[in-house]
Amino acid sequence: MRWFAETEGTVADKVRGLFTRLGKSVDTPRWRGCGFRRTTAELANAPAHPAVKAGAAHKKRFEAWLETELQQQGVPSATTLARQLLILLDGATTVMLIHRDLAYAETAGQLALDLVKQARKTD
Repeated sequence: MRWFAETEGTVADKVRGLFTRLGKSVDTPRWRGCGFRRTTAELANAPAHPAVKAGAAHKKRFEAWLETELQQQGVPSATTLARQLLILLDGATTVMLIHRDLAYAETAGQLALDLVKQARKTD
């Protein structure tokens, strides 16, 4: 959320900023990906586990926050777009955890930018 707020420019720039900052975080030795995602993967056979529920709640809150931000910026189809962006963020994070290559964040960020621009065109 801070990354979004700290990025200057349009809503598309701010969305792109999420991925840029994500990519920069991978370049640190302490980066271990998303703890909620790692925990959920470890507990995949225990969907009722409190940690899995906490991870799901966190992801839903982030998606709702992003939807609100998009709506406030006048982006049509904010609900769908927020979900698409969450999928891109989580996918990029997962692949970067495997490969430690920030190019995945860059690629996902470009896709996210394109999605926001496309949504704005349908205005």
